[in-house]
Amino acid sequence: MRTKHGLTVLSLTLLAAASQQALASGPDFRVSGFGTVGVVQVDQPGIEFRQVGQTSGAGESASFKPDSRLGVQFDGSVNPTFSATLQLLAKHSGQGDDQPRVEWAFGKAKLGGGFTVRAGRIGAPYFAVSDFREVGYANTWLRTPSDVYGQVFFRSFDGADLLYAGDVAGVPVTAQVLVGKTTLAYERTDIDFKNQVGVNLTAELADGVTLRLGHISGKLTVQSSTMKQLVGVLGATPFASVGQQIDCTDRKASFTGVGLSVEKGNWVGATEYTQRKTSCYVPDTTGWHVMAGYRFGSFTPYAVVSELRLNDRNVVNNIPRNVNVQLTTLALTVDGLMDGVNITQATTAVGVRWDAYRNVAVKAQYERVDTKGGYGLFRNVGGPRPADPVQVLSLAVDFVF
Repeated sequence: MRTKHGLTVLSLTLLAAASQQALASGPDFRVSGFGTVGVVQVDQPGIEFRQVGQTSGAGESASFKPDSRLGVQFDGSVNPTFSATLQLLAKHSGQGDDQPRVEWAFGKAKLGGGFTVRAGRIGAPYFAVSDFREVGYANTWLRTPSDVYGQVFFRSFDGADLLYAGDVAGVPVTAQVLVGKTTLAYERTDIDFKNQVGVNLTAELADGVTLRLGHISGKLTVQSSTMKQLVGVLGATPFASVGQQIDCTDRKASFTGVGLSVEKGNWVGATEYTQRKTSCYVPDTTGWHVMAGYRFGSFTPYAVVSELRLNDRNVVNNIPRNVNVQLTTLALTVDGLMDGVNITQATTAVGVRWDAYRNVAVKAQYERVDTKGGYGLFRNVGGPRPADPVQVLSLAVDFVF
């Protein structure tokens, strides 16, 4: 199996080692880290498996790019009230490189009464495992289900939040209210999500059973010159309304999710149901997954079923064909744009986690992905639409330190 290594880890490794030595004598500071060395391969030509937003990934030739990563986190406390966190993460990015970037960088103040305020760059709570979605060791599965987590690629926001942790009617509850903005590259195209307002609630309903509810809304802008050019051309025709529907500049967008996790004895399980809504060419979608696993000593076999559905394309292409060449070309261009965001698919996955050593887990996962006649979340790199379900084989070693 031919492989390509897609992650530059040396800089972060040296940084972690140097900082650990420098901070070892300081009781108010600590350094930790996590990483994954993962390889992926698909069974059909002309398509690639990528983590959402990445510029390249794995095809019939296996690649380390989609899953491999290295993160280092620095935590420091000035006193029991004030503290700060910095997390650096290196992985194949939407800019097409593997350079370390600031994932988190925030200050935190405890206000008393169970309240805490944070400001800076903070992890975005879109999903049930948002805070540790990049920490493979913390998850049973090899990777988060793409049919759910592929709907949103933002992992952090720049702003502030207010947290509360305490009991409500005897139920342990964590609540979060946030405001902020995010700018991130999606396949080398900048995406802005500003004026974010969100709420995230987690409740421990019973021993080992946790419920999570979340909602975030804001204004979405896609900085695509191709999209803007198409909107401009349509604006000079009688079909300007089609361009207005496509236009993704300061458009309302929201994401809502509910999740339930269970850990009882040797059983582990999780389920999520999520909805993405926008008012531009980025379609409205629904995603869900159900995962169940059972621990046999150091081995945990598991299964995941999931689906990503397209609810509304948000664009009605009423441009007539066969009237003249110009209108036919415009109609086909709009069709091509909408076909490119048709990400409907359904997945069945089975895998096993082996806790091989302390702080090291080895995982293998097989996925069968039905793209419903399109490309789904796979990227088209010159091949035909998959006629049969795509098979994805993944191996990974997760570690923390």
